[in-house]
Amino acid sequence: MSEIHSISLPGRCPIFFVEEQKS
Repeated sequence: MSEIHSISLPGRCPIFFVEEQKS
C-alpha cells in the first residue's frame, strides 16, 4: 500500500511525496 505524506516547510510551499510500504 502507498501512503501520501504532506510536509509543510517554513518559507516554502508544502511538499507532497508518496511513500511505498513493502511488507
